[in-house]
Amino acid sequence: MFLGPPLFAREIVGYSDVELDRIVQVEDPENLPEEFLERLRMRARTAQPQPHAIYVAERQPLSRQPLSRPPLRRGPSSSSSTMSYDPEVEHPKELAVETEHYNALISDGGRPSHPISLGRDILKDPGEYREIISYWQKGCHDERSWQVFGSQRGYWESFRKHQQRMRKSSRFPVYCQRVQDRLRRHGFERPFQLHKDLEQQEKLTTWIEFLQVQYEACDSYENIVVRDQSKYDEAWKTLEETKVLRPWETAEYIGSHIPEALYEEVRVVKAVDDATLAVKAAERAFQEAQDSGSSEQSLSQLEENLAATRSKLAVSKTSFESCKRRAGFTDQWFAATREYRMAKPSGERAKILARWILQQVPLIELELNSAEATEDGSNTKNGGRTAGLNEEVEESPACFQN
Repeated sequence: MFLGPPLFAREIVGYSDVELDRIVQVEDPENLPEEFLERLRMRARTAQPQPHAIYVAERQPLSRQPLSRPPLRRGPSSSSSTMSYDPEVEHPKELAVETEHYNALISDGGRPSHPISLGRDILKDPGEYREIISYWQKGCHDERSWQVFGSQRGYWESFRKHQQRMRKSSRFPVYCQRVQDRLRRHGFERPFQLHKDLEQQEKLTTWIEFLQVQYEACDSYENIVVRDQSKYDEAWKTLEETKVLRPWETAEYIGSHIPEALYEEVRVVKAVDDATLAVKAAERAFQEAQDSGSSEQSLSQLEENLAATRSKLAVSKTSFESCKRRAGFTDQWFAATREYRMAKPSGERAKILARWILQQVPLIELELNSAEATEDGSNTKNGGRTAGLNEEVEESPACFQN
């Protein structure tokens, strides 16, 4: 089981530390660079995991668990985790890191989702940036989820490496045609021409190439959904026929309530364990009373207690077997529908970024036209000095004109 859609290596390498504290699935772990893996190892040694994350990470299907106590571990108490982070103390450092990511992204030709000057206030009133911010937050909505520029920088740098790989390939002409074809299928008709030398390629063309890469991600997810739709429907029908589902449970409900299911499994195993210990204690007390010659009344009370504990153990075992059976069938369903369930939300999420990238195209055209006009005017007034489009990198308000 998993808690969310899988991410590609190019997305996760830009995660901030707070994002790394969440559990995610990586679609292509073989592409994670060694320096990032070392960063993960360092976080594992120093970060305090959340209780639900421990259960998910350590869980084995209940259908394969022995009837005994699982190795439970405690997460940090709420007081200790609260004391470990003071937003007012950490904010200056976080802002400095975010500013570095922001500046690097713009310097490399990328476009931030919003002005960094909005800072933490973007959480209170995201306004026109609500949808694109939700994409970069990746489901995280705590007090540090305003830190999104690291992810954006990592994603953009991964795209830039993709550009370089394509141009080193002997099949670059084939790649160019594929870019044209995919964009045309998505209704993008604006003429452009990829250049093998990235230094000579126009900024707008690079952005259009970026749009194609995101459309490719959307198409990949969509192809999986279409391919596996009938398989998914059949798997759900099979699960319904097992009669282990509760009346209100739908596929969406089960998929979004995984932590609750894990807690239930831990609870029933612990209930059997506790009831077993109670029976052993009652048996020992009854045996000791017999050996010491206790009164009939005392023995009768102890015998009644023993019968009650045995009855409770029987009920606990019945609940365990029921939960074990349910877990077995649901695990089969999760395994059979894994790709479909990951692809569907991932595809919807990918469309958010694709829409935003497309919306930036006319804005970039406007910026470039304005820059040319400014350059012409500057050359006339100051004897040829040319002002850079992103000269004031930290704010770069032109990036956010509507």
